[in-house]
Amino acid sequence: MPITQIDAGNGSQPKPVVKFPRYETAKMRFKRSLRDIIHQKFKGTPIHSQRRLLRAFEKWLVECQNTFTFPVTIKRRYVDKLECALVGIAPVISVWLELDAIEVWADMDGNHWDMLIYFWALPVRKHEGYVNRLLAPEPSAVVYASPEAVWKEEVFGPFRLWVNDTLAQSHWLSFHRDDSRLSAALCRDQPSNCDPLYAVFPIPLRTADGKLTA
Repeated sequence: MPITQIDAGNGSQPKPVVKFPRYETAKMRFKRSLRDIIHQKFKGTPIHSQRRLLRAFEKWLVECQNTFTFPVTIKRRYVDKLECALVGIAPVISVWLELDAIEVWADMDGNHWDMLIYFWALPVRKHEGYVNRLLAPEPSAVVYASPEAVWKEEVFGPFRLWVNDTLAQSHWLSFHRDDSRLSAALCRDQPSNCDPLYAVFPIPLRTADGKLTA
C-alpha cells in the first residue's frame, strides 16, 4: 500500500481518502483493563477528585507554560475532562486530561487511531501524606504533601518532559494499519514506502521563517 502523505499545515483536521472501521488497539485494551482493576480495588475516582485534578492542571499550566517547547492550549472544557492542543503541532495529535491521567492520542478523521503515550497517577492517603499507589506501592514510596503534589511530579512533569524531549525531536507521525490492528508512531525521519504504513503527517508546523504556527 503506498504512503498517503497529507499536509496538515492549513490548520484544519486532515482527512484520508480511505475510511477505516473503528478498531481497538492493544494499548487501549491494556489501559482499560488495568484501569478497571485499579478502580475496582480503590472504588474509582470520585467526580470531585477529577475536578480537583483539572483545576490543578490548569493552575500548573499557567505557571509552567513558558517552559514548553510547544505551548499547551485548552480547546474545550468538560465537567470531568479537558481537551488540549499543542501550538505548532499538526492537529493529528490531541491531548486529553481525564480521570487521573494525561493521554496523548494520534487522531485520524476525527477518531482516535492509537494512543501514543499516557501519564497516570493515583494518589492515595497515608498517615504522613499521599503516595502514588500505581507506581510505588511499596513502603519506600515517595510521600507528597497533597494529591496536587503527586500529580505535578508523577503526571504533569513527565508529560512536559515528553513534549520537550521526544516530541520536540520528532518530525513525522506515521499511521500503520495491519489487518485489524492500528498503530501510530512518532518518527525523526520520514518513513519509507512499505506496508503496513497507511499515512504520514509532517510535524511540527512552522512558517517560512521557522516560527511555530498556532
